[in-house]
Amino acid sequence: MVTQTVEFSAPPGQTAIAKLFSPGSDTEIDSASATEETNRIGEYSVDYVDVAAGTYRLIITDSNGILLAKWWVDLTLETARFQSYEISINVIQSGLSTFNESSDTVVVGETSREAIIADFLAHVITKGSAGTIERAFWQAAKIQASASGEVSGTPTASAFDTDLTATSGAFDHLLIVFTSGSLTGEARPIATYDNTDGRITLQEALTAAPSAADEFLIVPSHVHKIADIQNGLATGTALADVYDLAAWLLTASVGNISNAQSSAESFELILGGVTYTVTGSGMTETGNRSTTTLSKV
Repeated sequence: MVTQTVEFSAPPGQTAIAKLFSPGSDTEIDSASATEETNRIGEYSVDYVDVAAGTYRLIITDSNGILLAKWWVDLTLETARFQSYEISINVIQSGLSTFNESSDTVVVGETSREAIIADFLAHVITKGSAGTIERAFWQAAKIQASASGEVSGTPTASAFDTDLTATSGAFDHLLIVFTSGSLTGEARPIATYDNTDGRITLQEALTAAPSAADEFLIVPSHVHKIADIQNGLATGTALADVYDLAAWLLTASVGNISNAQSSAESFELILGGVTYTVTGSGMTETGNRSTTTLSKV
C-alpha cells in the first residue's frame, strides 16, 4: 500500500474536500478530506491510497460542495508528497522544444503554438470560444469609424444597399472596409451614398460581390476619385505647350526688328496644334506702340 500526499492552496479556515478526476472526465477517481497546515495558512494536504500513476484534475470544495480551488497534480504509485500546479507539468513539458544531440536537431513540443495562443485569447479577449486578435482589431476600429453597417438586398461588386440611414452624400469619398464575410479586410473608396435603401456606389469595383449581412466600417479617410486627381495634374502634353510658349516669348522679346518704323509687326505661334498670332501696331514718331493683340487663327 502506498500513501500519496498532495499539497494544494485554498482559502484558509475551510473544511476542504479534495476530489480527483481524470482529465476531461466527470467520473470521480477518489475523494478525501484535507487538513490545513498549522503554520502555512491557506496551505492544505490530503492523503490518497494506491491511486494509479497519472495526471489528475484536483477539485477542491467545502463541505457544502461550493468550489474553492482547482489544480492539476501528477501522481506516481509510491509513498511521497506531491505538489499541485495550475498547469500540469506534463502539459508544460509537452509544449517545450528539446534539442536532440544525436541528430543535431530541435524537436518542437507536442502542444502547438496555435493551441497556446488560443488558450491565451480565451482569457484575454473572451469573445466566442477563444476569440481572435482580428475581431478585437475590428472592434477597436469601430470606435473610430464614421459608421458601421451591413450589406442588404442583392449586392454587386460595385454597388449595394445597406442598413445605413444617414443623409445622402454623408459618406461620399470616404473609405469602406469589410469586417466580415469573404471580403474581410478589403477596402474601396465610396463614390456616392444615397439615403434610399442606404445605397453605396464604389469608385472601384471589389474583387467580388459581397453577401447580404456582410459587415463593414466606413472610415473617415477622405479619398478623391482617380479622375479628379488626374484632372488636377498637368499632363506631359500640357507641360510641353508651356515650354513652347515660354521659348516663343523669349525669342520674340530678344529678336531684332530692322526699319519697322510705323509698320505693323506680326508674330506667329503654333501651340498645341493651334496657330496664334501676335500683332503689334506700328510705332509713332516718338517710338511708342499703342496696341498689341493676340488672336487665334
